[in-house]
Amino acid sequence: MKAYRAEDLRGATQALFTRDTFDEFLLSEAQVKTFCTFSVSGKTERGWYAEEELSRGEIGDSAPWRKIRPFLFSLIRGSRVPESFRITLKLAPAAAEQFLRESGETAGEKNGGFFLNFRYEEGVLTCVSAASLSSFPPDRTLEEAFDRWTAEFFRSHGIAVLEL
Repeated sequence: MKAYRAEDLRGATQALFTRDTFDEFLLSEAQVKTFCTFSVSGKTERGWYAEEELSRGEIGDSAPWRKIRPFLFSLIRGSRVPESFRITLKLAPAAAEQFLRESGETAGEKNGGFFLNFRYEEGVLTCVSAASLSSFPPDRTLEEAFDRWTAEFFRSHGIAVLEL
């Protein structure tokens, strides 16, 4: 688990809300505090979809960030900045499998997911990377691999961060 602070707030929020930078993630949950507090669960409401849509296998347990991002952006854009926001993104299964292959790590049953937890408060945007493991591993190699992946992800997308 590593914590990062955005050095360029505008650039980081643009990457998060207006570009496809994080579209390989799913929304776990979000909360935006403006004139009131808006909370969004990323859990897909399967009952809302037609059986035909579900049978195609395109609807997962969590909503893709790319579908939620315009809605959340509409909450924060305007002449006044939000008081705060919290967004938890989970690396989508296909991207998580690719990460594991590229890092040479194996997760087996212990992989509960890979998360980026964004928090904006008092003009500062931070992000904490986290690997959720369903069993207690003998070492932190998987978590450390995801921390390295996260740092490289930010660098390769031009998001200037400072490790805290």
